[in-house]
Amino acid sequence: PTDPSLAGQTTSANPTVTPTVATTYTVASDVSITKNLIFNGNFTNNNIGFTSDYAYAASVPNTGVQGAYGVTANPNSWFAGFTICGDHTNGSQRMLVADGATVSNLKVWGQKVVVTANQNYTFSYWVQTLSSPTPINPASLEVMINGVSAGVNSAPATAVCGNWTQHTMSWNSGTSTLASIEIFNRNLNSGGNDFAIDDITFTTSV
Repeated sequence: PTDPSLAGQTTSANPTVTPTVATTYTVASDVSITKNLIFNGNFTNNNIGFTSDYAYAASVPNTGVQGAYGVTANPNSWFAGFTICGDHTNGSQRMLVADGATVSNLKVWGQKVVVTANQNYTFSYWVQTLSSPTPINPASLEVMINGVSAGVNSAPATAVCGNWTQHTMSWNSGTSTLASIEIFNRNLNSGGNDFAIDDITFTTSV
């Protein structure tokens, strides 16, 4: 039945009702909320919530280690050859830093996320180059989702602080209910192949 106490309140954010008989109410909204499904994508919680084939090191202060990574607020304190730069989030939190591997098919970062079938998702991350030898060899990062490439993008060509670059790609889950998201660096050069990743997101509207 129609509840007369709802008169004039059909678009109110805080309606009140005083039904005199048993009444069923239906609430509808056209507002969508974007939800990020990645845990610790800004690395605030340090080295947890993701996997990597790179070797974790708290720091390698005086010598680079190919295929190593760390989570730090200052790349230069992790390795003296890297720039002194803040993270992408707010300039004072943590980021993942990596000395690019010279061995192929090593996962830099990965996380598995529960998804809804036949849903559209957007994956995004920010990357910055951390050293500038000559010639420069910026990382070439490929995102794989459930073993299929979602896109390949290069890190910035120079190691300029604040030169964070965002890369974004779309993905449809199809029949999948789990997304295995992985980032690989396809550049196997030993010099200049150094980078930071931050603010990783995997979003959908709910």
